[in-house]
Amino acid sequence: MVLNVVIMAAGKGTRMRSTRPKVLHRLAGRHLLQHVLEAAAGLGAARIIVVTGHGAAEVEQATGAPGLAFVRQEPQLGTAHALMQAAPNAFVQIHPSMALTYRIRQGEQVRLTTRRGSATFTAELTPAIRMDTLFVPFHFAGSGRANLLTNPALDPVSRMPEFKICAVRLEKGI
Repeated sequence: MVLNVVIMAAGKGTRMRSTRPKVLHRLAGRHLLQHVLEAAAGLGAARIIVVTGHGAAEVEQATGAPGLAFVRQEPQLGTAHALMQAAPNAFVQIHPSMALTYRIRQGEQVRLTTRRGSATFTAELTPAIRMDTLFVPFHFAGSGRANLLTNPALDPVSRMPEFKICAVRLEKGI
């Protein structure tokens, strides 16, 4: 399974009463971000993306390491906005065997259609999912919203979206 990690490192550190970026405060002799990066590396992450904001240049310089990708969140508009900086375009994960069947290439635009609607996504080929499964992250807005395809039901207690699963038709090059 392929694991990608997004580290939110844009915090100002206001509650720490400091102008230093939050992730550059030290704990046990190292920056807080260094502890998180070590944990991510220990998970065997294929890709680590660090979202920076306040003090971005300082954070990037202090933590630059081979294989790290940095994206900046400017302006800082919350967690979902930070995720959009790390993955700005709606995508669907497709197993390479399924992609071959449909003659879909990495990065190509595809359309998913259900009885509830249609949406367009960029194809991301990965062997990390089942060959008979398509996966769409839920945080995208606009024409790449997963809820265009699924039941918009929310959990009655938490008001969080329920796990979405439905049959889809996959078309390439739309």
